[in-house]
Amino acid sequence: HACSLGGAPRRLRARHATAASRRSPGMRGAAADGISLDARVYSTSARVGLASGFGGALVASVACTGSSAAVIRRQRSGVRTKFKVALRSLLDDLQGVWEDDVGNEISISGSQAMFSDGSGAWPIEREDNSDDGLRLRGTLFIGTAEGPKWKFPNGLSRSWVRPSPVAPEDTEWKQIFQQYKGELLGIRRKLWASITTEEFSEAATLRDAWDQGAAMPLGSSLEQQARLAAGRGLATGVCFVHRVFQYRGVV
Repeated sequence: HACSLGGAPRRLRARHATAASRRSPGMRGAAADGISLDARVYSTSARVGLASGFGGALVASVACTGSSAAVIRRQRSGVRTKFKVALRSLLDDLQGVWEDDVGNEISISGSQAMFSDGSGAWPIEREDNSDDGLRLRGTLFIGTAEGPKWKFPNGLSRSWVRPSPVAPEDTEWKQIFQQYKGELLGIRRKLWASITTEEFSEAATLRDAWDQGAAMPLGSSLEQQARLAAGRGLATGVCFVHRVFQYRGVV
């Protein structure tokens, strides 16, 4: 038997409907309001409804429909819970330090992302307060935990990678490079000061020192000295013209 009289013969349904209308005029209004009287959900209560007439069938139908809705709500709640667990697992995998494809360093701590561009901390949020994904700084997460990728609204995307461990020779090169560039910057500052005070003889000497480049740091290898000499004309405050695109810039 069905929860309503949908499974009964047509004449039986008509007879019960007529009897129910006489006993309960309000049932006509309920049917007119669009209450489904033919929900084919099977249960023990349906047989009670058939025995008690059309009114009992409606009660059984509503009870069955409510039970089904409760099951659906529990199923949806379970899906949301599983998705929240997946998002939490993804966020856990994103913890730590990353580098993007434009040179930024990103440090993830909890649900906060700190960028090295000086913009401060940014929250990592669920997409529009739903279960569709993660958002960060106006981008949508479209990658994986091993290869994070973030998509902008205009279609561009940024990829993240874990930074490579710094080798001892890279640390040594960093110190030598900064020392050499620091000496170049000192010569350039003295040159600017001598020109400002119109000490042109000293400015000429400093200009020759600039053209020759600063003294090579002690302990630097021949390969390192060759690399430093190739960039001796580049220091903080130096203007340049791009060789390909011809635009101007300053270091």
